Amino acid sequence: MNLADVAEPDAAWVAENLRAAQAAAYAAPAPRQFHLTAVAALLAAPYLPLWAFVAILARRIADDTNVISLWKLLFGVPLTLIFAIGLTAFAIAAGYGWWWPVASLIGGWLLWNR
Repeated sequence: MNLADVAEPDAAWVAENLRAAQAAAYAAPAPRQFHLTAVAALLAAPYLPLWAFVAILARRIADDTNVISLWKLLFGVPLTLIFAIGLTAFAIAAGYGWWWPVASLIGGWLLWNR
């Protein structure tokens, strides 16, 4: 086959196929992502009341969106670590093992990064 025999693709044809491929990619369902979010929410359930409290407290103290995020970080991280230590101690004493609080923190991290 000679290179001169190969026709160059039309720009309109290329653009049409790119749009079709992009539409197909956006139309594809993502059931695994929903499943992962549901599992992460179940695992992080012990921390959700604490994080809701921190969010409400940050909104009461702060006056701007960026400042709310700063207060959430300043209150949320130490309170989460203290709560995680207490939850780990409770889980080990109750016979659940240390994996449950660690899985809860991972679930919270997945929710945070979603």
